[in-house]
Parts: sequence; structure tokens; C-alpha cells
Amino acid sequence: MLSPLTFILSPWGRGRGEGKLRSKYNIMFKLLKWILIIGIIAGLYLFYPNIMMTIGNYLIVSDKLEKCDAILVLAGDNAKGERVKEGAKLFKEGYGKYLILDGIEIGWNTYASDIMEKQALSLKVPRSAIIPVRMDGNSTIEEAKASRNFIAKKNFKSLILVSSNYHTRRAKWIFSKVFSGTDIKILAHPSKDHEYNPDKWWRERNSAKHVFYEYTKLIWYMVVERFNVDSFKKEISEKPLQEQ
Repeated sequence: MLSPLTFILSPWGRGRGEGKLRSKYNIMFKLLKWILIIGIIAGLYLFYPNIMMTIGNYLIVSDKLEKCDAILVLAGDNAKGERVKEGAKLFKEGYGKYLILDGIEIGWNTYASDIMEKQALSLKVPRSAIIPVRMDGNSTIEEAKASRNFIAKKNFKSLILVSSNYHTRRAKWIFSKVFSGTDIKILAHPSKDHEYNPDKWWRERNSAKHVFYEYTKLIWYMVVERFNVDSFKKEISEKPLQEQ
């Protein structure tokens, strides 16, 4: 009769022992795998809101405010005029000497900038400080190009961009690209938008639409439209700013 030691050392015994060892390792591996899966699920459940809030808040840029030559309210304000309200507020707090209001054509011989001017006047901004600008373009990049020339002719050296919170990152990126090569300082400041909640955007239809559209446009501008910006910069690089 084989002793236990002889049995373990024998080929047959080693095979049985290795088989049990492999079986034990397989059980441990499966256990660790399920612990990892459960951990990932628990982590996503616990941190999911934080991840989603980060995505929503990434679109918002709020530079430290300082006194500038002008406050530029970008075109595309909502029906509540929240961009103009914020621009007027900054003006009355002394952050800008002028309030520039960009507006596109919204009807026959009617521009949004005309309506924005009326709103600014109702908010006690002096008419002498308001500069309504009738825009022909309908994109942020076209607005930035037109603004570059206009701002240069006014000899402004610093500018606060006011736009809806979800639009500020894209606006700041575009204006910074278009204005690069000048000594004009660009700051971005968000206005609240009743249709966008960065902390709960995935639960609200309008907020989710803004996130989808803004990220799509950001990628488009950074990948495709940047070449149009580079072409524009090359075209104007040979001209002094006041002649553009």
C-alpha cells in the first residue's frame, strides 16, 4: 500500500494535485472577475451623476472678469433675452465702456440687434453706450470674423464675450483662433439659459439637445472649420488691422 507521500510524488498523484490546484485557481479567477464587474457597476452607479455633470459643465467657460473696452453680446439670444440681460448687468457693474449687440436678420428689414437694443435700453443702459451690429452671417465663425474687423476699427483692446452658458467654450475657442495675431484680449462670460441645466442635462430634453449639438459642433470646428480659420488668418495677415 502506497504511503501518502509516495502517492503525492507519483505521476498519478501529481496529476490529481495539479488538477485540484487549477480548479482552485479557476474558482478564484471567476470570483475576482465578478468582484471586478460588481465594482465597476457600483462605481458607475455611484459616480455616474458626477461624470454626466462633468460633461455638461465642460461646455461652460467663465473667465475671471476684469474691466474691458467693450462687452460683446453674441447673436442667437433666446426669447427671454438672457444674453442681453447678462451683458447689461456687466455693463452696469462697470466691466465695459460699450455694449455691442450682434443680431442676425429675423424678418423683412428687421434684425435681432434692433430688438436687443430696445431691451438694453429698458434695462437702463445709456443709448450712447449701445452699439447694435446687424449681422449678415449665421454662424459663430462668421460672427467672429466680422467682429474682428469691427473691434479693430474701434481700437478696442479688450473684449468680454457674453453668450449662453452651453455656447461659451465653442465661442471662446473660435474667437481666440480668429483674433490670434492681434493684441486684443478675449474673455468669455456665460449667461444663464433656462433651457440648459449642466447638472441635470441628461434628464431634460432641451438640455440634452444642447449637449449633443455643442459637442458635434466643437468637433466639426476643431477638425474641419479650423482650416477655414487658418485660411482667413493667412488672408488678413498681410493687412494692418485698421484696413481690414
